[in-house]
Amino acid sequence: MKNITSIRKEKGATADKTPSPFILLMLPLIKLYQWLLEWRNWMWNRGLFTPRRLSGKVISIGNLTVGGTGKTPLTLYIARFLHQQGFRVAVLSRGYKRERKRDLTVVSDGEKILSSPQYAGDEPYLIARNLPAVAVVVHSDRYRAGQWAEERLMTEMHLLDDGFQHRRLWRDVDLLLLDGNESQPELYLFPRGRLREPLKGIKRADIIVITQYAPGGSPSLMLEAVKRYNPTAPLFYSQRRLEGLFWVKGDREVKETPLRSGKVVSLCAIAQPLYFEEDLRQLQLEVVYHFRFRDHHWYNQKEVNAVISTARRLKGEAVVTTEKDALRLSHLELGNLPFFYLKIGVEFMEEEEFRQTLMRKLKLNPEGE
Repeated sequence: MKNITSIRKEKGATADKTPSPFILLMLPLIKLYQWLLEWRNWMWNRGLFTPRRLSGKVISIGNLTVGGTGKTPLTLYIARFLHQQGFRVAVLSRGYKRERKRDLTVVSDGEKILSSPQYAGDEPYLIARNLPAVAVVVHSDRYRAGQWAEERLMTEMHLLDDGFQHRRLWRDVDLLLLDGNESQPELYLFPRGRLREPLKGIKRADIIVITQYAPGGSPSLMLEAVKRYNPTAPLFYSQRRLEGLFWVKGDREVKETPLRSGKVVSLCAIAQPLYFEEDLRQLQLEVVYHFRFRDHHWYNQKEVNAVISTARRLKGEAVVTTEKDALRLSHLELGNLPFFYLKIGVEFMEEEEFRQTLMRKLKLNPEGE
């Protein structure tokens, strides 16, 4: 993440491209949306609504913006850590854009994968594939999903994936992720900006993590918001860790790259493609063309054929995508052009302190006793 400033500027420029007549037309609806959000949060904060409690501990991992803050890598990190401490862990997710949305779907029972990306949702399936010893249960009612996991799988620790706004379920720890590269034009309510709720929602966080952080960078906007709304919450910084290239077909690590010129085509359908494209530059790859689709887009064969055709025309030696996108490509015909995905992890500036703080907030010691 060396080019943190350029990413912030480009994200800001992208946000500024929204046509002003459209924004003017939407302003009354945005104001109404903001009023409804604030009224809803006021009702919860005053105890007029009562969240339901599971028997086990619940950690909510969420953000204030529409995607792209690194929730999935952090969910993987925390689930793996808690499992290593000896807890029976379940990830509870709504399974965004999955088929059969009303069904309770057991993606993994902690021993084997029991569903597909189509029925599980791409992110829950990715979590299950990376953490075979952790249960993953999907339902729009996360309380029901947690009850099922406790009764059937004897789980005692639950990670609420993308749960900051899901206030119907009691949580022991509200962990809030904030993108350190947010630009001012993005800090408006959607659709004018990327906010799901006003910045004052930061007040509810028990732990705050500023993500996409680069040493030497200055996430000034987010720091100002934290100091204004929740200056006493433990604050940590995390950054992306590049864990290597893998074959889309076969899910094997690329030990010896077949690339000679380093020219590739990038393909992604994620909320923040700029980070992925910067990651490729960090790998010394020359991206000759960027394919960007809407977040969670499911590819079809015609689109993949167009990607392959463009790569060959521009002398690209491979197509590189994200791990989440690889799940939506693996069932398609990819021809004989190499298709790789880049695996991303997360690392903390003060990892041991973060772990101890998390356990302390859970009222447990670092050994989980």
